[in-house]
Amino acid sequence: MKLCMENKLSMFFGGSFTLIMNLPIQELWTALLLGVFGSLGGLIGRIIFNKSKNWIKKKWPNLK
Repeated sequence: MKLCMENKLSMFFGGSFTLIMNLPIQELWTALLLGVFGSLGGLIGRIIFNKSKNWIKKKWPNLK
């Protein structure tokens, strides 16, 4: 998978959000590990969003 700017941003912000939300509760290494999983979740969510958007555009081309 090619990491374009959009994927890099979703990975960064997904990881950062997960890290920030879990930092007060968890210790640092656990929060960093959760941040990695959150960044992967951000990438997967972006891929699902783009695929569903393209599918809808192909299925209903006149829909805006």
